[in-house]
Amino acid sequence: MKSKLAVFLYLFVCLFIFFNRQEYKNIYIQSDPSGYYAYLPAALIYHDLKYFDFYKDINQYYQLNGTTDRYGVYDNPYGKRTNKYAIGTSLFELPFFLIAHIYCQFNHHYRDDGYSQPYEIMVVISSLFWAFLGLFVLAKFLIRHFSDSVAAITILCIGFGTNLYCYTVFSPAFSHPCSFFIIASVLFYTDLWYATLKSRYMYIAATFIGLAIVTRPINFTIVLLAIFWMVYSYNDLKERAALFFKFRSRLAIAFLLFLLVAFIQMSYWYYTTGHWIYYSYVGEGFNFSDSHVWAGLFSWRKGWFIYTPLALVGIIGFIPLWLKNRKMIAGPLLFLTSIIYIVFSWNAWWYGGGFGARPLVDVLPLVALPQAALISNLILIKNPILKSILLLLIIGFVLLNLFQTYQYSINILPPDGMNAQDYWYIFGKLKYN
Repeated sequence: MKSKLAVFLYLFVCLFIFFNRQEYKNIYIQSDPSGYYAYLPAALIYHDLKYFDFYKDINQYYQLNGTTDRYGVYDNPYGKRTNKYAIGTSLFELPFFLIAHIYCQFNHHYRDDGYSQPYEIMVVISSLFWAFLGLFVLAKFLIRHFSDSVAAITILCIGFGTNLYCYTVFSPAFSHPCSFFIIASVLFYTDLWYATLKSRYMYIAATFIGLAIVTRPINFTIVLLAIFWMVYSYNDLKERAALFFKFRSRLAIAFLLFLLVAFIQMSYWYYTTGHWIYYSYVGEGFNFSDSHVWAGLFSWRKGWFIYTPLALVGIIGFIPLWLKNRKMIAGPLLFLTSIIYIVFSWNAWWYGGGFGARPLVDVLPLVALPQAALISNLILIKNPILKSILLLLIIGFVLLNLFQTYQYSINILPPDGMNAQDYWYIFGKLKYN
């Protein structure tokens, strides 16, 4: 019950802050979010998924992306245009888009063009909803392995102590709240399947793995979590192989469900290029021989552990997690290490403007697991001085995240280009010269 209250507290606070900000009627469907979202008006209003010609007039009317006629939509070699962004986020925005569209058709005060204010607000509500649902699923997972009190504290830490908070309230409409929900669901249903061996949980997990890939393809290594969950020793690995062989027919069905979801993205590529597999990020890519893992984790520009220090606390929590249940280690570690390496091998490893390492918002459900183990051990510490120091450290990191997010929201903490000198100059300030 406490963990559920923590989730609803997060939702209430986020709604309250968002609708009490003067800026809540700002334009949110711009930059990357405009690319994620563009599938919906293109398909359902303008019937123009091949060229996105409608966007030029929309952009001029609303001034979404300056002089960019088609943000993220490029001419392909086959005579059409392709949206470089994955289609998954638009699938999660679809119910909210439909609500806004129906409202605008009856309320003639707003244009039913897919971009007027009701559409903007519902896209934000979409981010709030999926972040809330992701925390709800994560809470259900945590109480399977920890006390309700530990789960509640962990939910509050993940919700208010990481940049999930920023991308729920201050920079909504990105793909990250959706991916956060997806990864939490893969973790929850994978755990349920191995615990019960009920096929429906396997099928649901496979569907969510498909959604992970069509929402942010970079998260494809989530399959490592599904394969190696609760595997620690060589004997565990042999038992897992035997289990897969025993359930091979059901695994084939799960794989078909995965392909069915992936087919949504593949169908779009085929529709615009004639190819089922197409690399849409023209001029962008990975350099795996020159990954910027250290900068991605510790740099003043966008370091994950600098701007989300509670993530480092979570990583340290793998030690008490190992002591609690060693079988919980391999799957999460394989996924986290692989995704960190891949994320920071992108040529623009800082991922443009934003607060902290925004691609790693997606993996926070995996950080919550060792963090819960650490909090569980913290509660049991008998030394009052040590206990107080560690508790104050965690609370301090949560408050730091809340404060720096606010700095970011009022443009004191810039979205990019930060260095150590500037960081310490603005540290703790709400105004600066």
